[in-house]
Amino acid sequence: MVIMLASITSVTCGVSTTITAITIGIDRYTTGQASGAATVGAALDEQVPRLFCVVAPGRADALVAPLREHFEQEPQVTVLVERRTSGGGDLPGELTGRARLRAPVAQRDPVRALPPELHAEVPHLRLVQRMEPVRRSLEDTAMTEVVERCLAGEPEAVSELWWRVSPRVLARLRLRLGDFAAERATSQMVGRVLDELPGHDPERAPLTLWLDTVVDAYSEEQTRVLR
Repeated sequence: MVIMLASITSVTCGVSTTITAITIGIDRYTTGQASGAATVGAALDEQVPRLFCVVAPGRADALVAPLREHFEQEPQVTVLVERRTSGGGDLPGELTGRARLRAPVAQRDPVRALPPELHAEVPHLRLVQRMEPVRRSLEDTAMTEVVERCLAGEPEAVSELWWRVSPRVLARLRLRLGDFAAERATSQMVGRVLDELPGHDPERAPLTLWLDTVVDAYSEEQTRVLR
């Protein structure tokens, strides 16, 4: 196993957040090739972390070790320790401009990824999914196939799905919460859609109606919190 350290910096409301990343299993990958010959592209794709388990600094000493052990067999999950500093800072190139608008970060539900013994620590954790920029490879793919490939964990399918459904989802979210609250909740809304997607049954409800139900449930939760 190879462990690598890296840093990611983001800016929220004028506060710069530097995250120290501990990447697990960077040397593990599968190629899916019958001959067993590994391609560089396949290796790199498996090496790139797509989910970041972000730990509050005050709980880092207690949580980093068990989280690393839990995610050891998941090479695309990285355990992060968050450090906040005052001031600003530039976003990394991959999160700026057009790419950032088209590939938002999804805030996933950490409870679904953790063992029961760590559920009590959820207030000190965030599970963040980095989404790929939308490409043209799936633009002619039927929505049913996009959903299937999304459920199979294909990063490009996840971004394609959100690219297609985000106008409807965000318009309804703005109607329910208002423009400002909806803008701030976008990453959580992306995560909620992805978290709930395995439960969608196309025989019971079309995707559009199901999305409305997910948005409404999330909006009601947020309204109760604000009361």
